[in-house]
Amino acid sequence: MVALSMYIFGWYSAFSGQQFFNDAIYILYNVCLTALPILALAVFDQGGLSRSTLENDPRAYLSVAHKHFFHDTVFLSWMLRAVWNSLWIFGCCFFVVGLGDVSGEAGRNHGIWLLSTTVYTAVVLLVTLRILFECQSINVYVIAAVILSFFGYFPVVLLANAMPSVNPNLSGIYRLVFHNVLIWALLIMCVGVPLLVDAFSWGWRRHVSPTYVNVLQERQRLSKAALLRLDQGSVFAGNMQASSRVRARNVPHVSQAQRDDQLLAKIRRALQLQQSQQEAAKEADSSGETAQRRAEALGQFTDIRSCADAARVTVSEPNAGAAH
Repeated sequence: MVALSMYIFGWYSAFSGQQFFNDAIYILYNVCLTALPILALAVFDQGGLSRSTLENDPRAYLSVAHKHFFHDTVFLSWMLRAVWNSLWIFGCCFFVVGLGDVSGEAGRNHGIWLLSTTVYTAVVLLVTLRILFECQSINVYVIAAVILSFFGYFPVVLLANAMPSVNPNLSGIYRLVFHNVLIWALLIMCVGVPLLVDAFSWGWRRHVSPTYVNVLQERQRLSKAALLRLDQGSVFAGNMQASSRVRARNVPHVSQAQRDDQLLAKIRRALQLQQSQQEAAKEADSSGETAQRRAEALGQFTDIRSCADAARVTVSEPNAGAAH
């Protein structure tokens, strides 16, 4: 979104090469300002499923096998969302702050840096708060990372504002941006509208086309009595649907859950075949060991018998001499 905002500004500046964002805050975007929530999401997000559900329902892992979380459609939706968010933020900030180019009661020209700082602030706050929509299980670590990243941005701008000899472009910008009610109302509008659209689309997807993981998450929130009523109702609805298909003579449509069940059955058959092969190999090894033990015992018996025969011959020869 930062790159798209700069590209949109290029159309306004006729691609003259004018720098839009200040270097002091621009280089910290991926390094400090937005990295901590992403790291917390990658490390502490637990998928929203309990341990008992993950251990007792293997179908929860089939969403990964079927690429439900990332595929071409998901990637395209992310890119389109970034495009319209960038157009929305830049357009609102430009028409409110950029066109008049005057801020405050003195009527002074504030220049490009108030517009760029406002756009940059809206982008940072939006992508930071959007992490909460991507989390399957919001815990204290993710919330702490979002809070630190959210409130850690303002000291960075204040520090750049306090060093005019090092960064003169942001000198006085902090007061113009964060001490202005109009700018705060603009930031709330730029950040709030995309988040409301995300919340609506997220709820619509979970209601209309939920994944199996979403169904398991909803079932975890129900009591045992509610689960029993739900399962009884689903069985009755399934029987009614099956009877209606028989009457209509329609070919049943294979749903995603049925494909998951088929894949799970294949996995179980493969595991059973592998287990039977291992048991057959163990039986073969045990039978080989038994035959080897029998051969060794037979050899020992043969040795003992030969020794007994030799002793019998040795004893019989002196007796024969005495008889002569």
